Amino acid sequence: MLKALAYILVFAGSAQASTRMSALVARAQSELPVAQSPVLIFDKDEIDWLFLQAGALGDTERHQAKRTEVIRAYVREKAGVDLTDGEAGSYEPYLYAAKDSAVALPVGDLGRKKYKMCAVFPADPNSNQLLEIRRVLGLANRDVYGDLGFDQVTAKLSYEEAMLFSLYHEMGHCLDKTYFPQTYVDYADPHAQHLSESFAEAFSLLALAREGKTDLGARRALIRTLYSWEMGKYHATHPQGGFGSEFHAYGGVIYYLAPVLERAQALIEGRREGQASSISSVAELAERIVREGALPPRLFQGIYSLMAEGENEALARYERYAADHPDLFLEVYQGLLSYRSKIKEDASRAIDVSLRTRERSGVLADLNLRGRCGLLESSEKYYQYLDELRDELRV
Repeated sequence: MLKALAYILVFAGSAQASTRMSALVARAQSELPVAQSPVLIFDKDEIDWLFLQAGALGDTERHQAKRTEVIRAYVREKAGVDLTDGEAGSYEPYLYAAKDSAVALPVGDLGRKKYKMCAVFPADPNSNQLLEIRRVLGLANRDVYGDLGFDQVTAKLSYEEAMLFSLYHEMGHCLDKTYFPQTYVDYADPHAQHLSESFAEAFSLLALAREGKTDLGARRALIRTLYSWEMGKYHATHPQGGFGSEFHAYGGVIYYLAPVLERAQALIEGRREGQASSISSVAELAERIVREGALPPRLFQGIYSLMAEGENEALARYERYAADHPDLFLEVYQGLLSYRSKIKEDASRAIDVSLRTRERSGVLADLNLRGRCGLLESSEKYYQYLDELRDELRV
């Protein structure tokens, strides 16, 4: 079976047929430095084609086993890494049941910070600007946003900008030699997660600036701030919604990434070093930005307290702390006052409730293979059909 699958992979790769998303994945992959622990960006369109050819689309154990075999063969061909069934199985959900997610996932001896490889799963390419804004903001949560709609969110990236930002963010996790590996050691520490997300966000902004996209930082910071403030308060007061996750309640403060985005944007605009010459130098600069700009632990915890306890109660408590222990808490208290003022102002700048909301397309046109048997015989026709459907979705 594996020999047959390997043949399918070689055949598919040699045909040079691809979707526009596949071409982007190939270009991003070519930018990655050669490393002892490879980073592999999964081409979800190619994987879907391989699943289709292998008869692996279904929810039985047999179908899941076939998908695992496809993944093992794919990784062996693309990265030269032999995964165990368990390792390939850990990747399978992000290529099938949970394929909407954008994820970076290493395998190996993670507790000792030793990777066998790190996989990047881009967000589902069957998307558009509306769906990306909903995904990043959690805009479908009416308990948080009420009737706020897509058209009332004024701080937007285009679909292409948002998709690239997401892709480079996950690449950043895999290239992070400091903060992302530490999350597998301090797996119960939400502040470690904040540092990791700060690195990935700064990396993404700097990597896009390297491609000439130099004006994204302010808009991205407003998007992250709106999520942090609105969803953050909800997560902090509804910890049961995380299904046992240690980090769910801290989601708002973990993703308060405006400080590193603003620092990175200032470098891009004001200094030549913001235009890094290689992906490796982007990673080095991102690490420095995190050291200088990410939330320190006490301020991180203080912001969480504002979200969980309420502003007045938390600020009163930290005011007492600052009076009793100024060496430990005066700077934290001042930081909380600045944070409260800034985040409300920035969150209000990200939306305009006076704007009218109109209906927009939020689903991909039906991938109808009935009467289209030729699509199953040619990857080129299949990929062309996917691009046509996505063009309709993005009109």
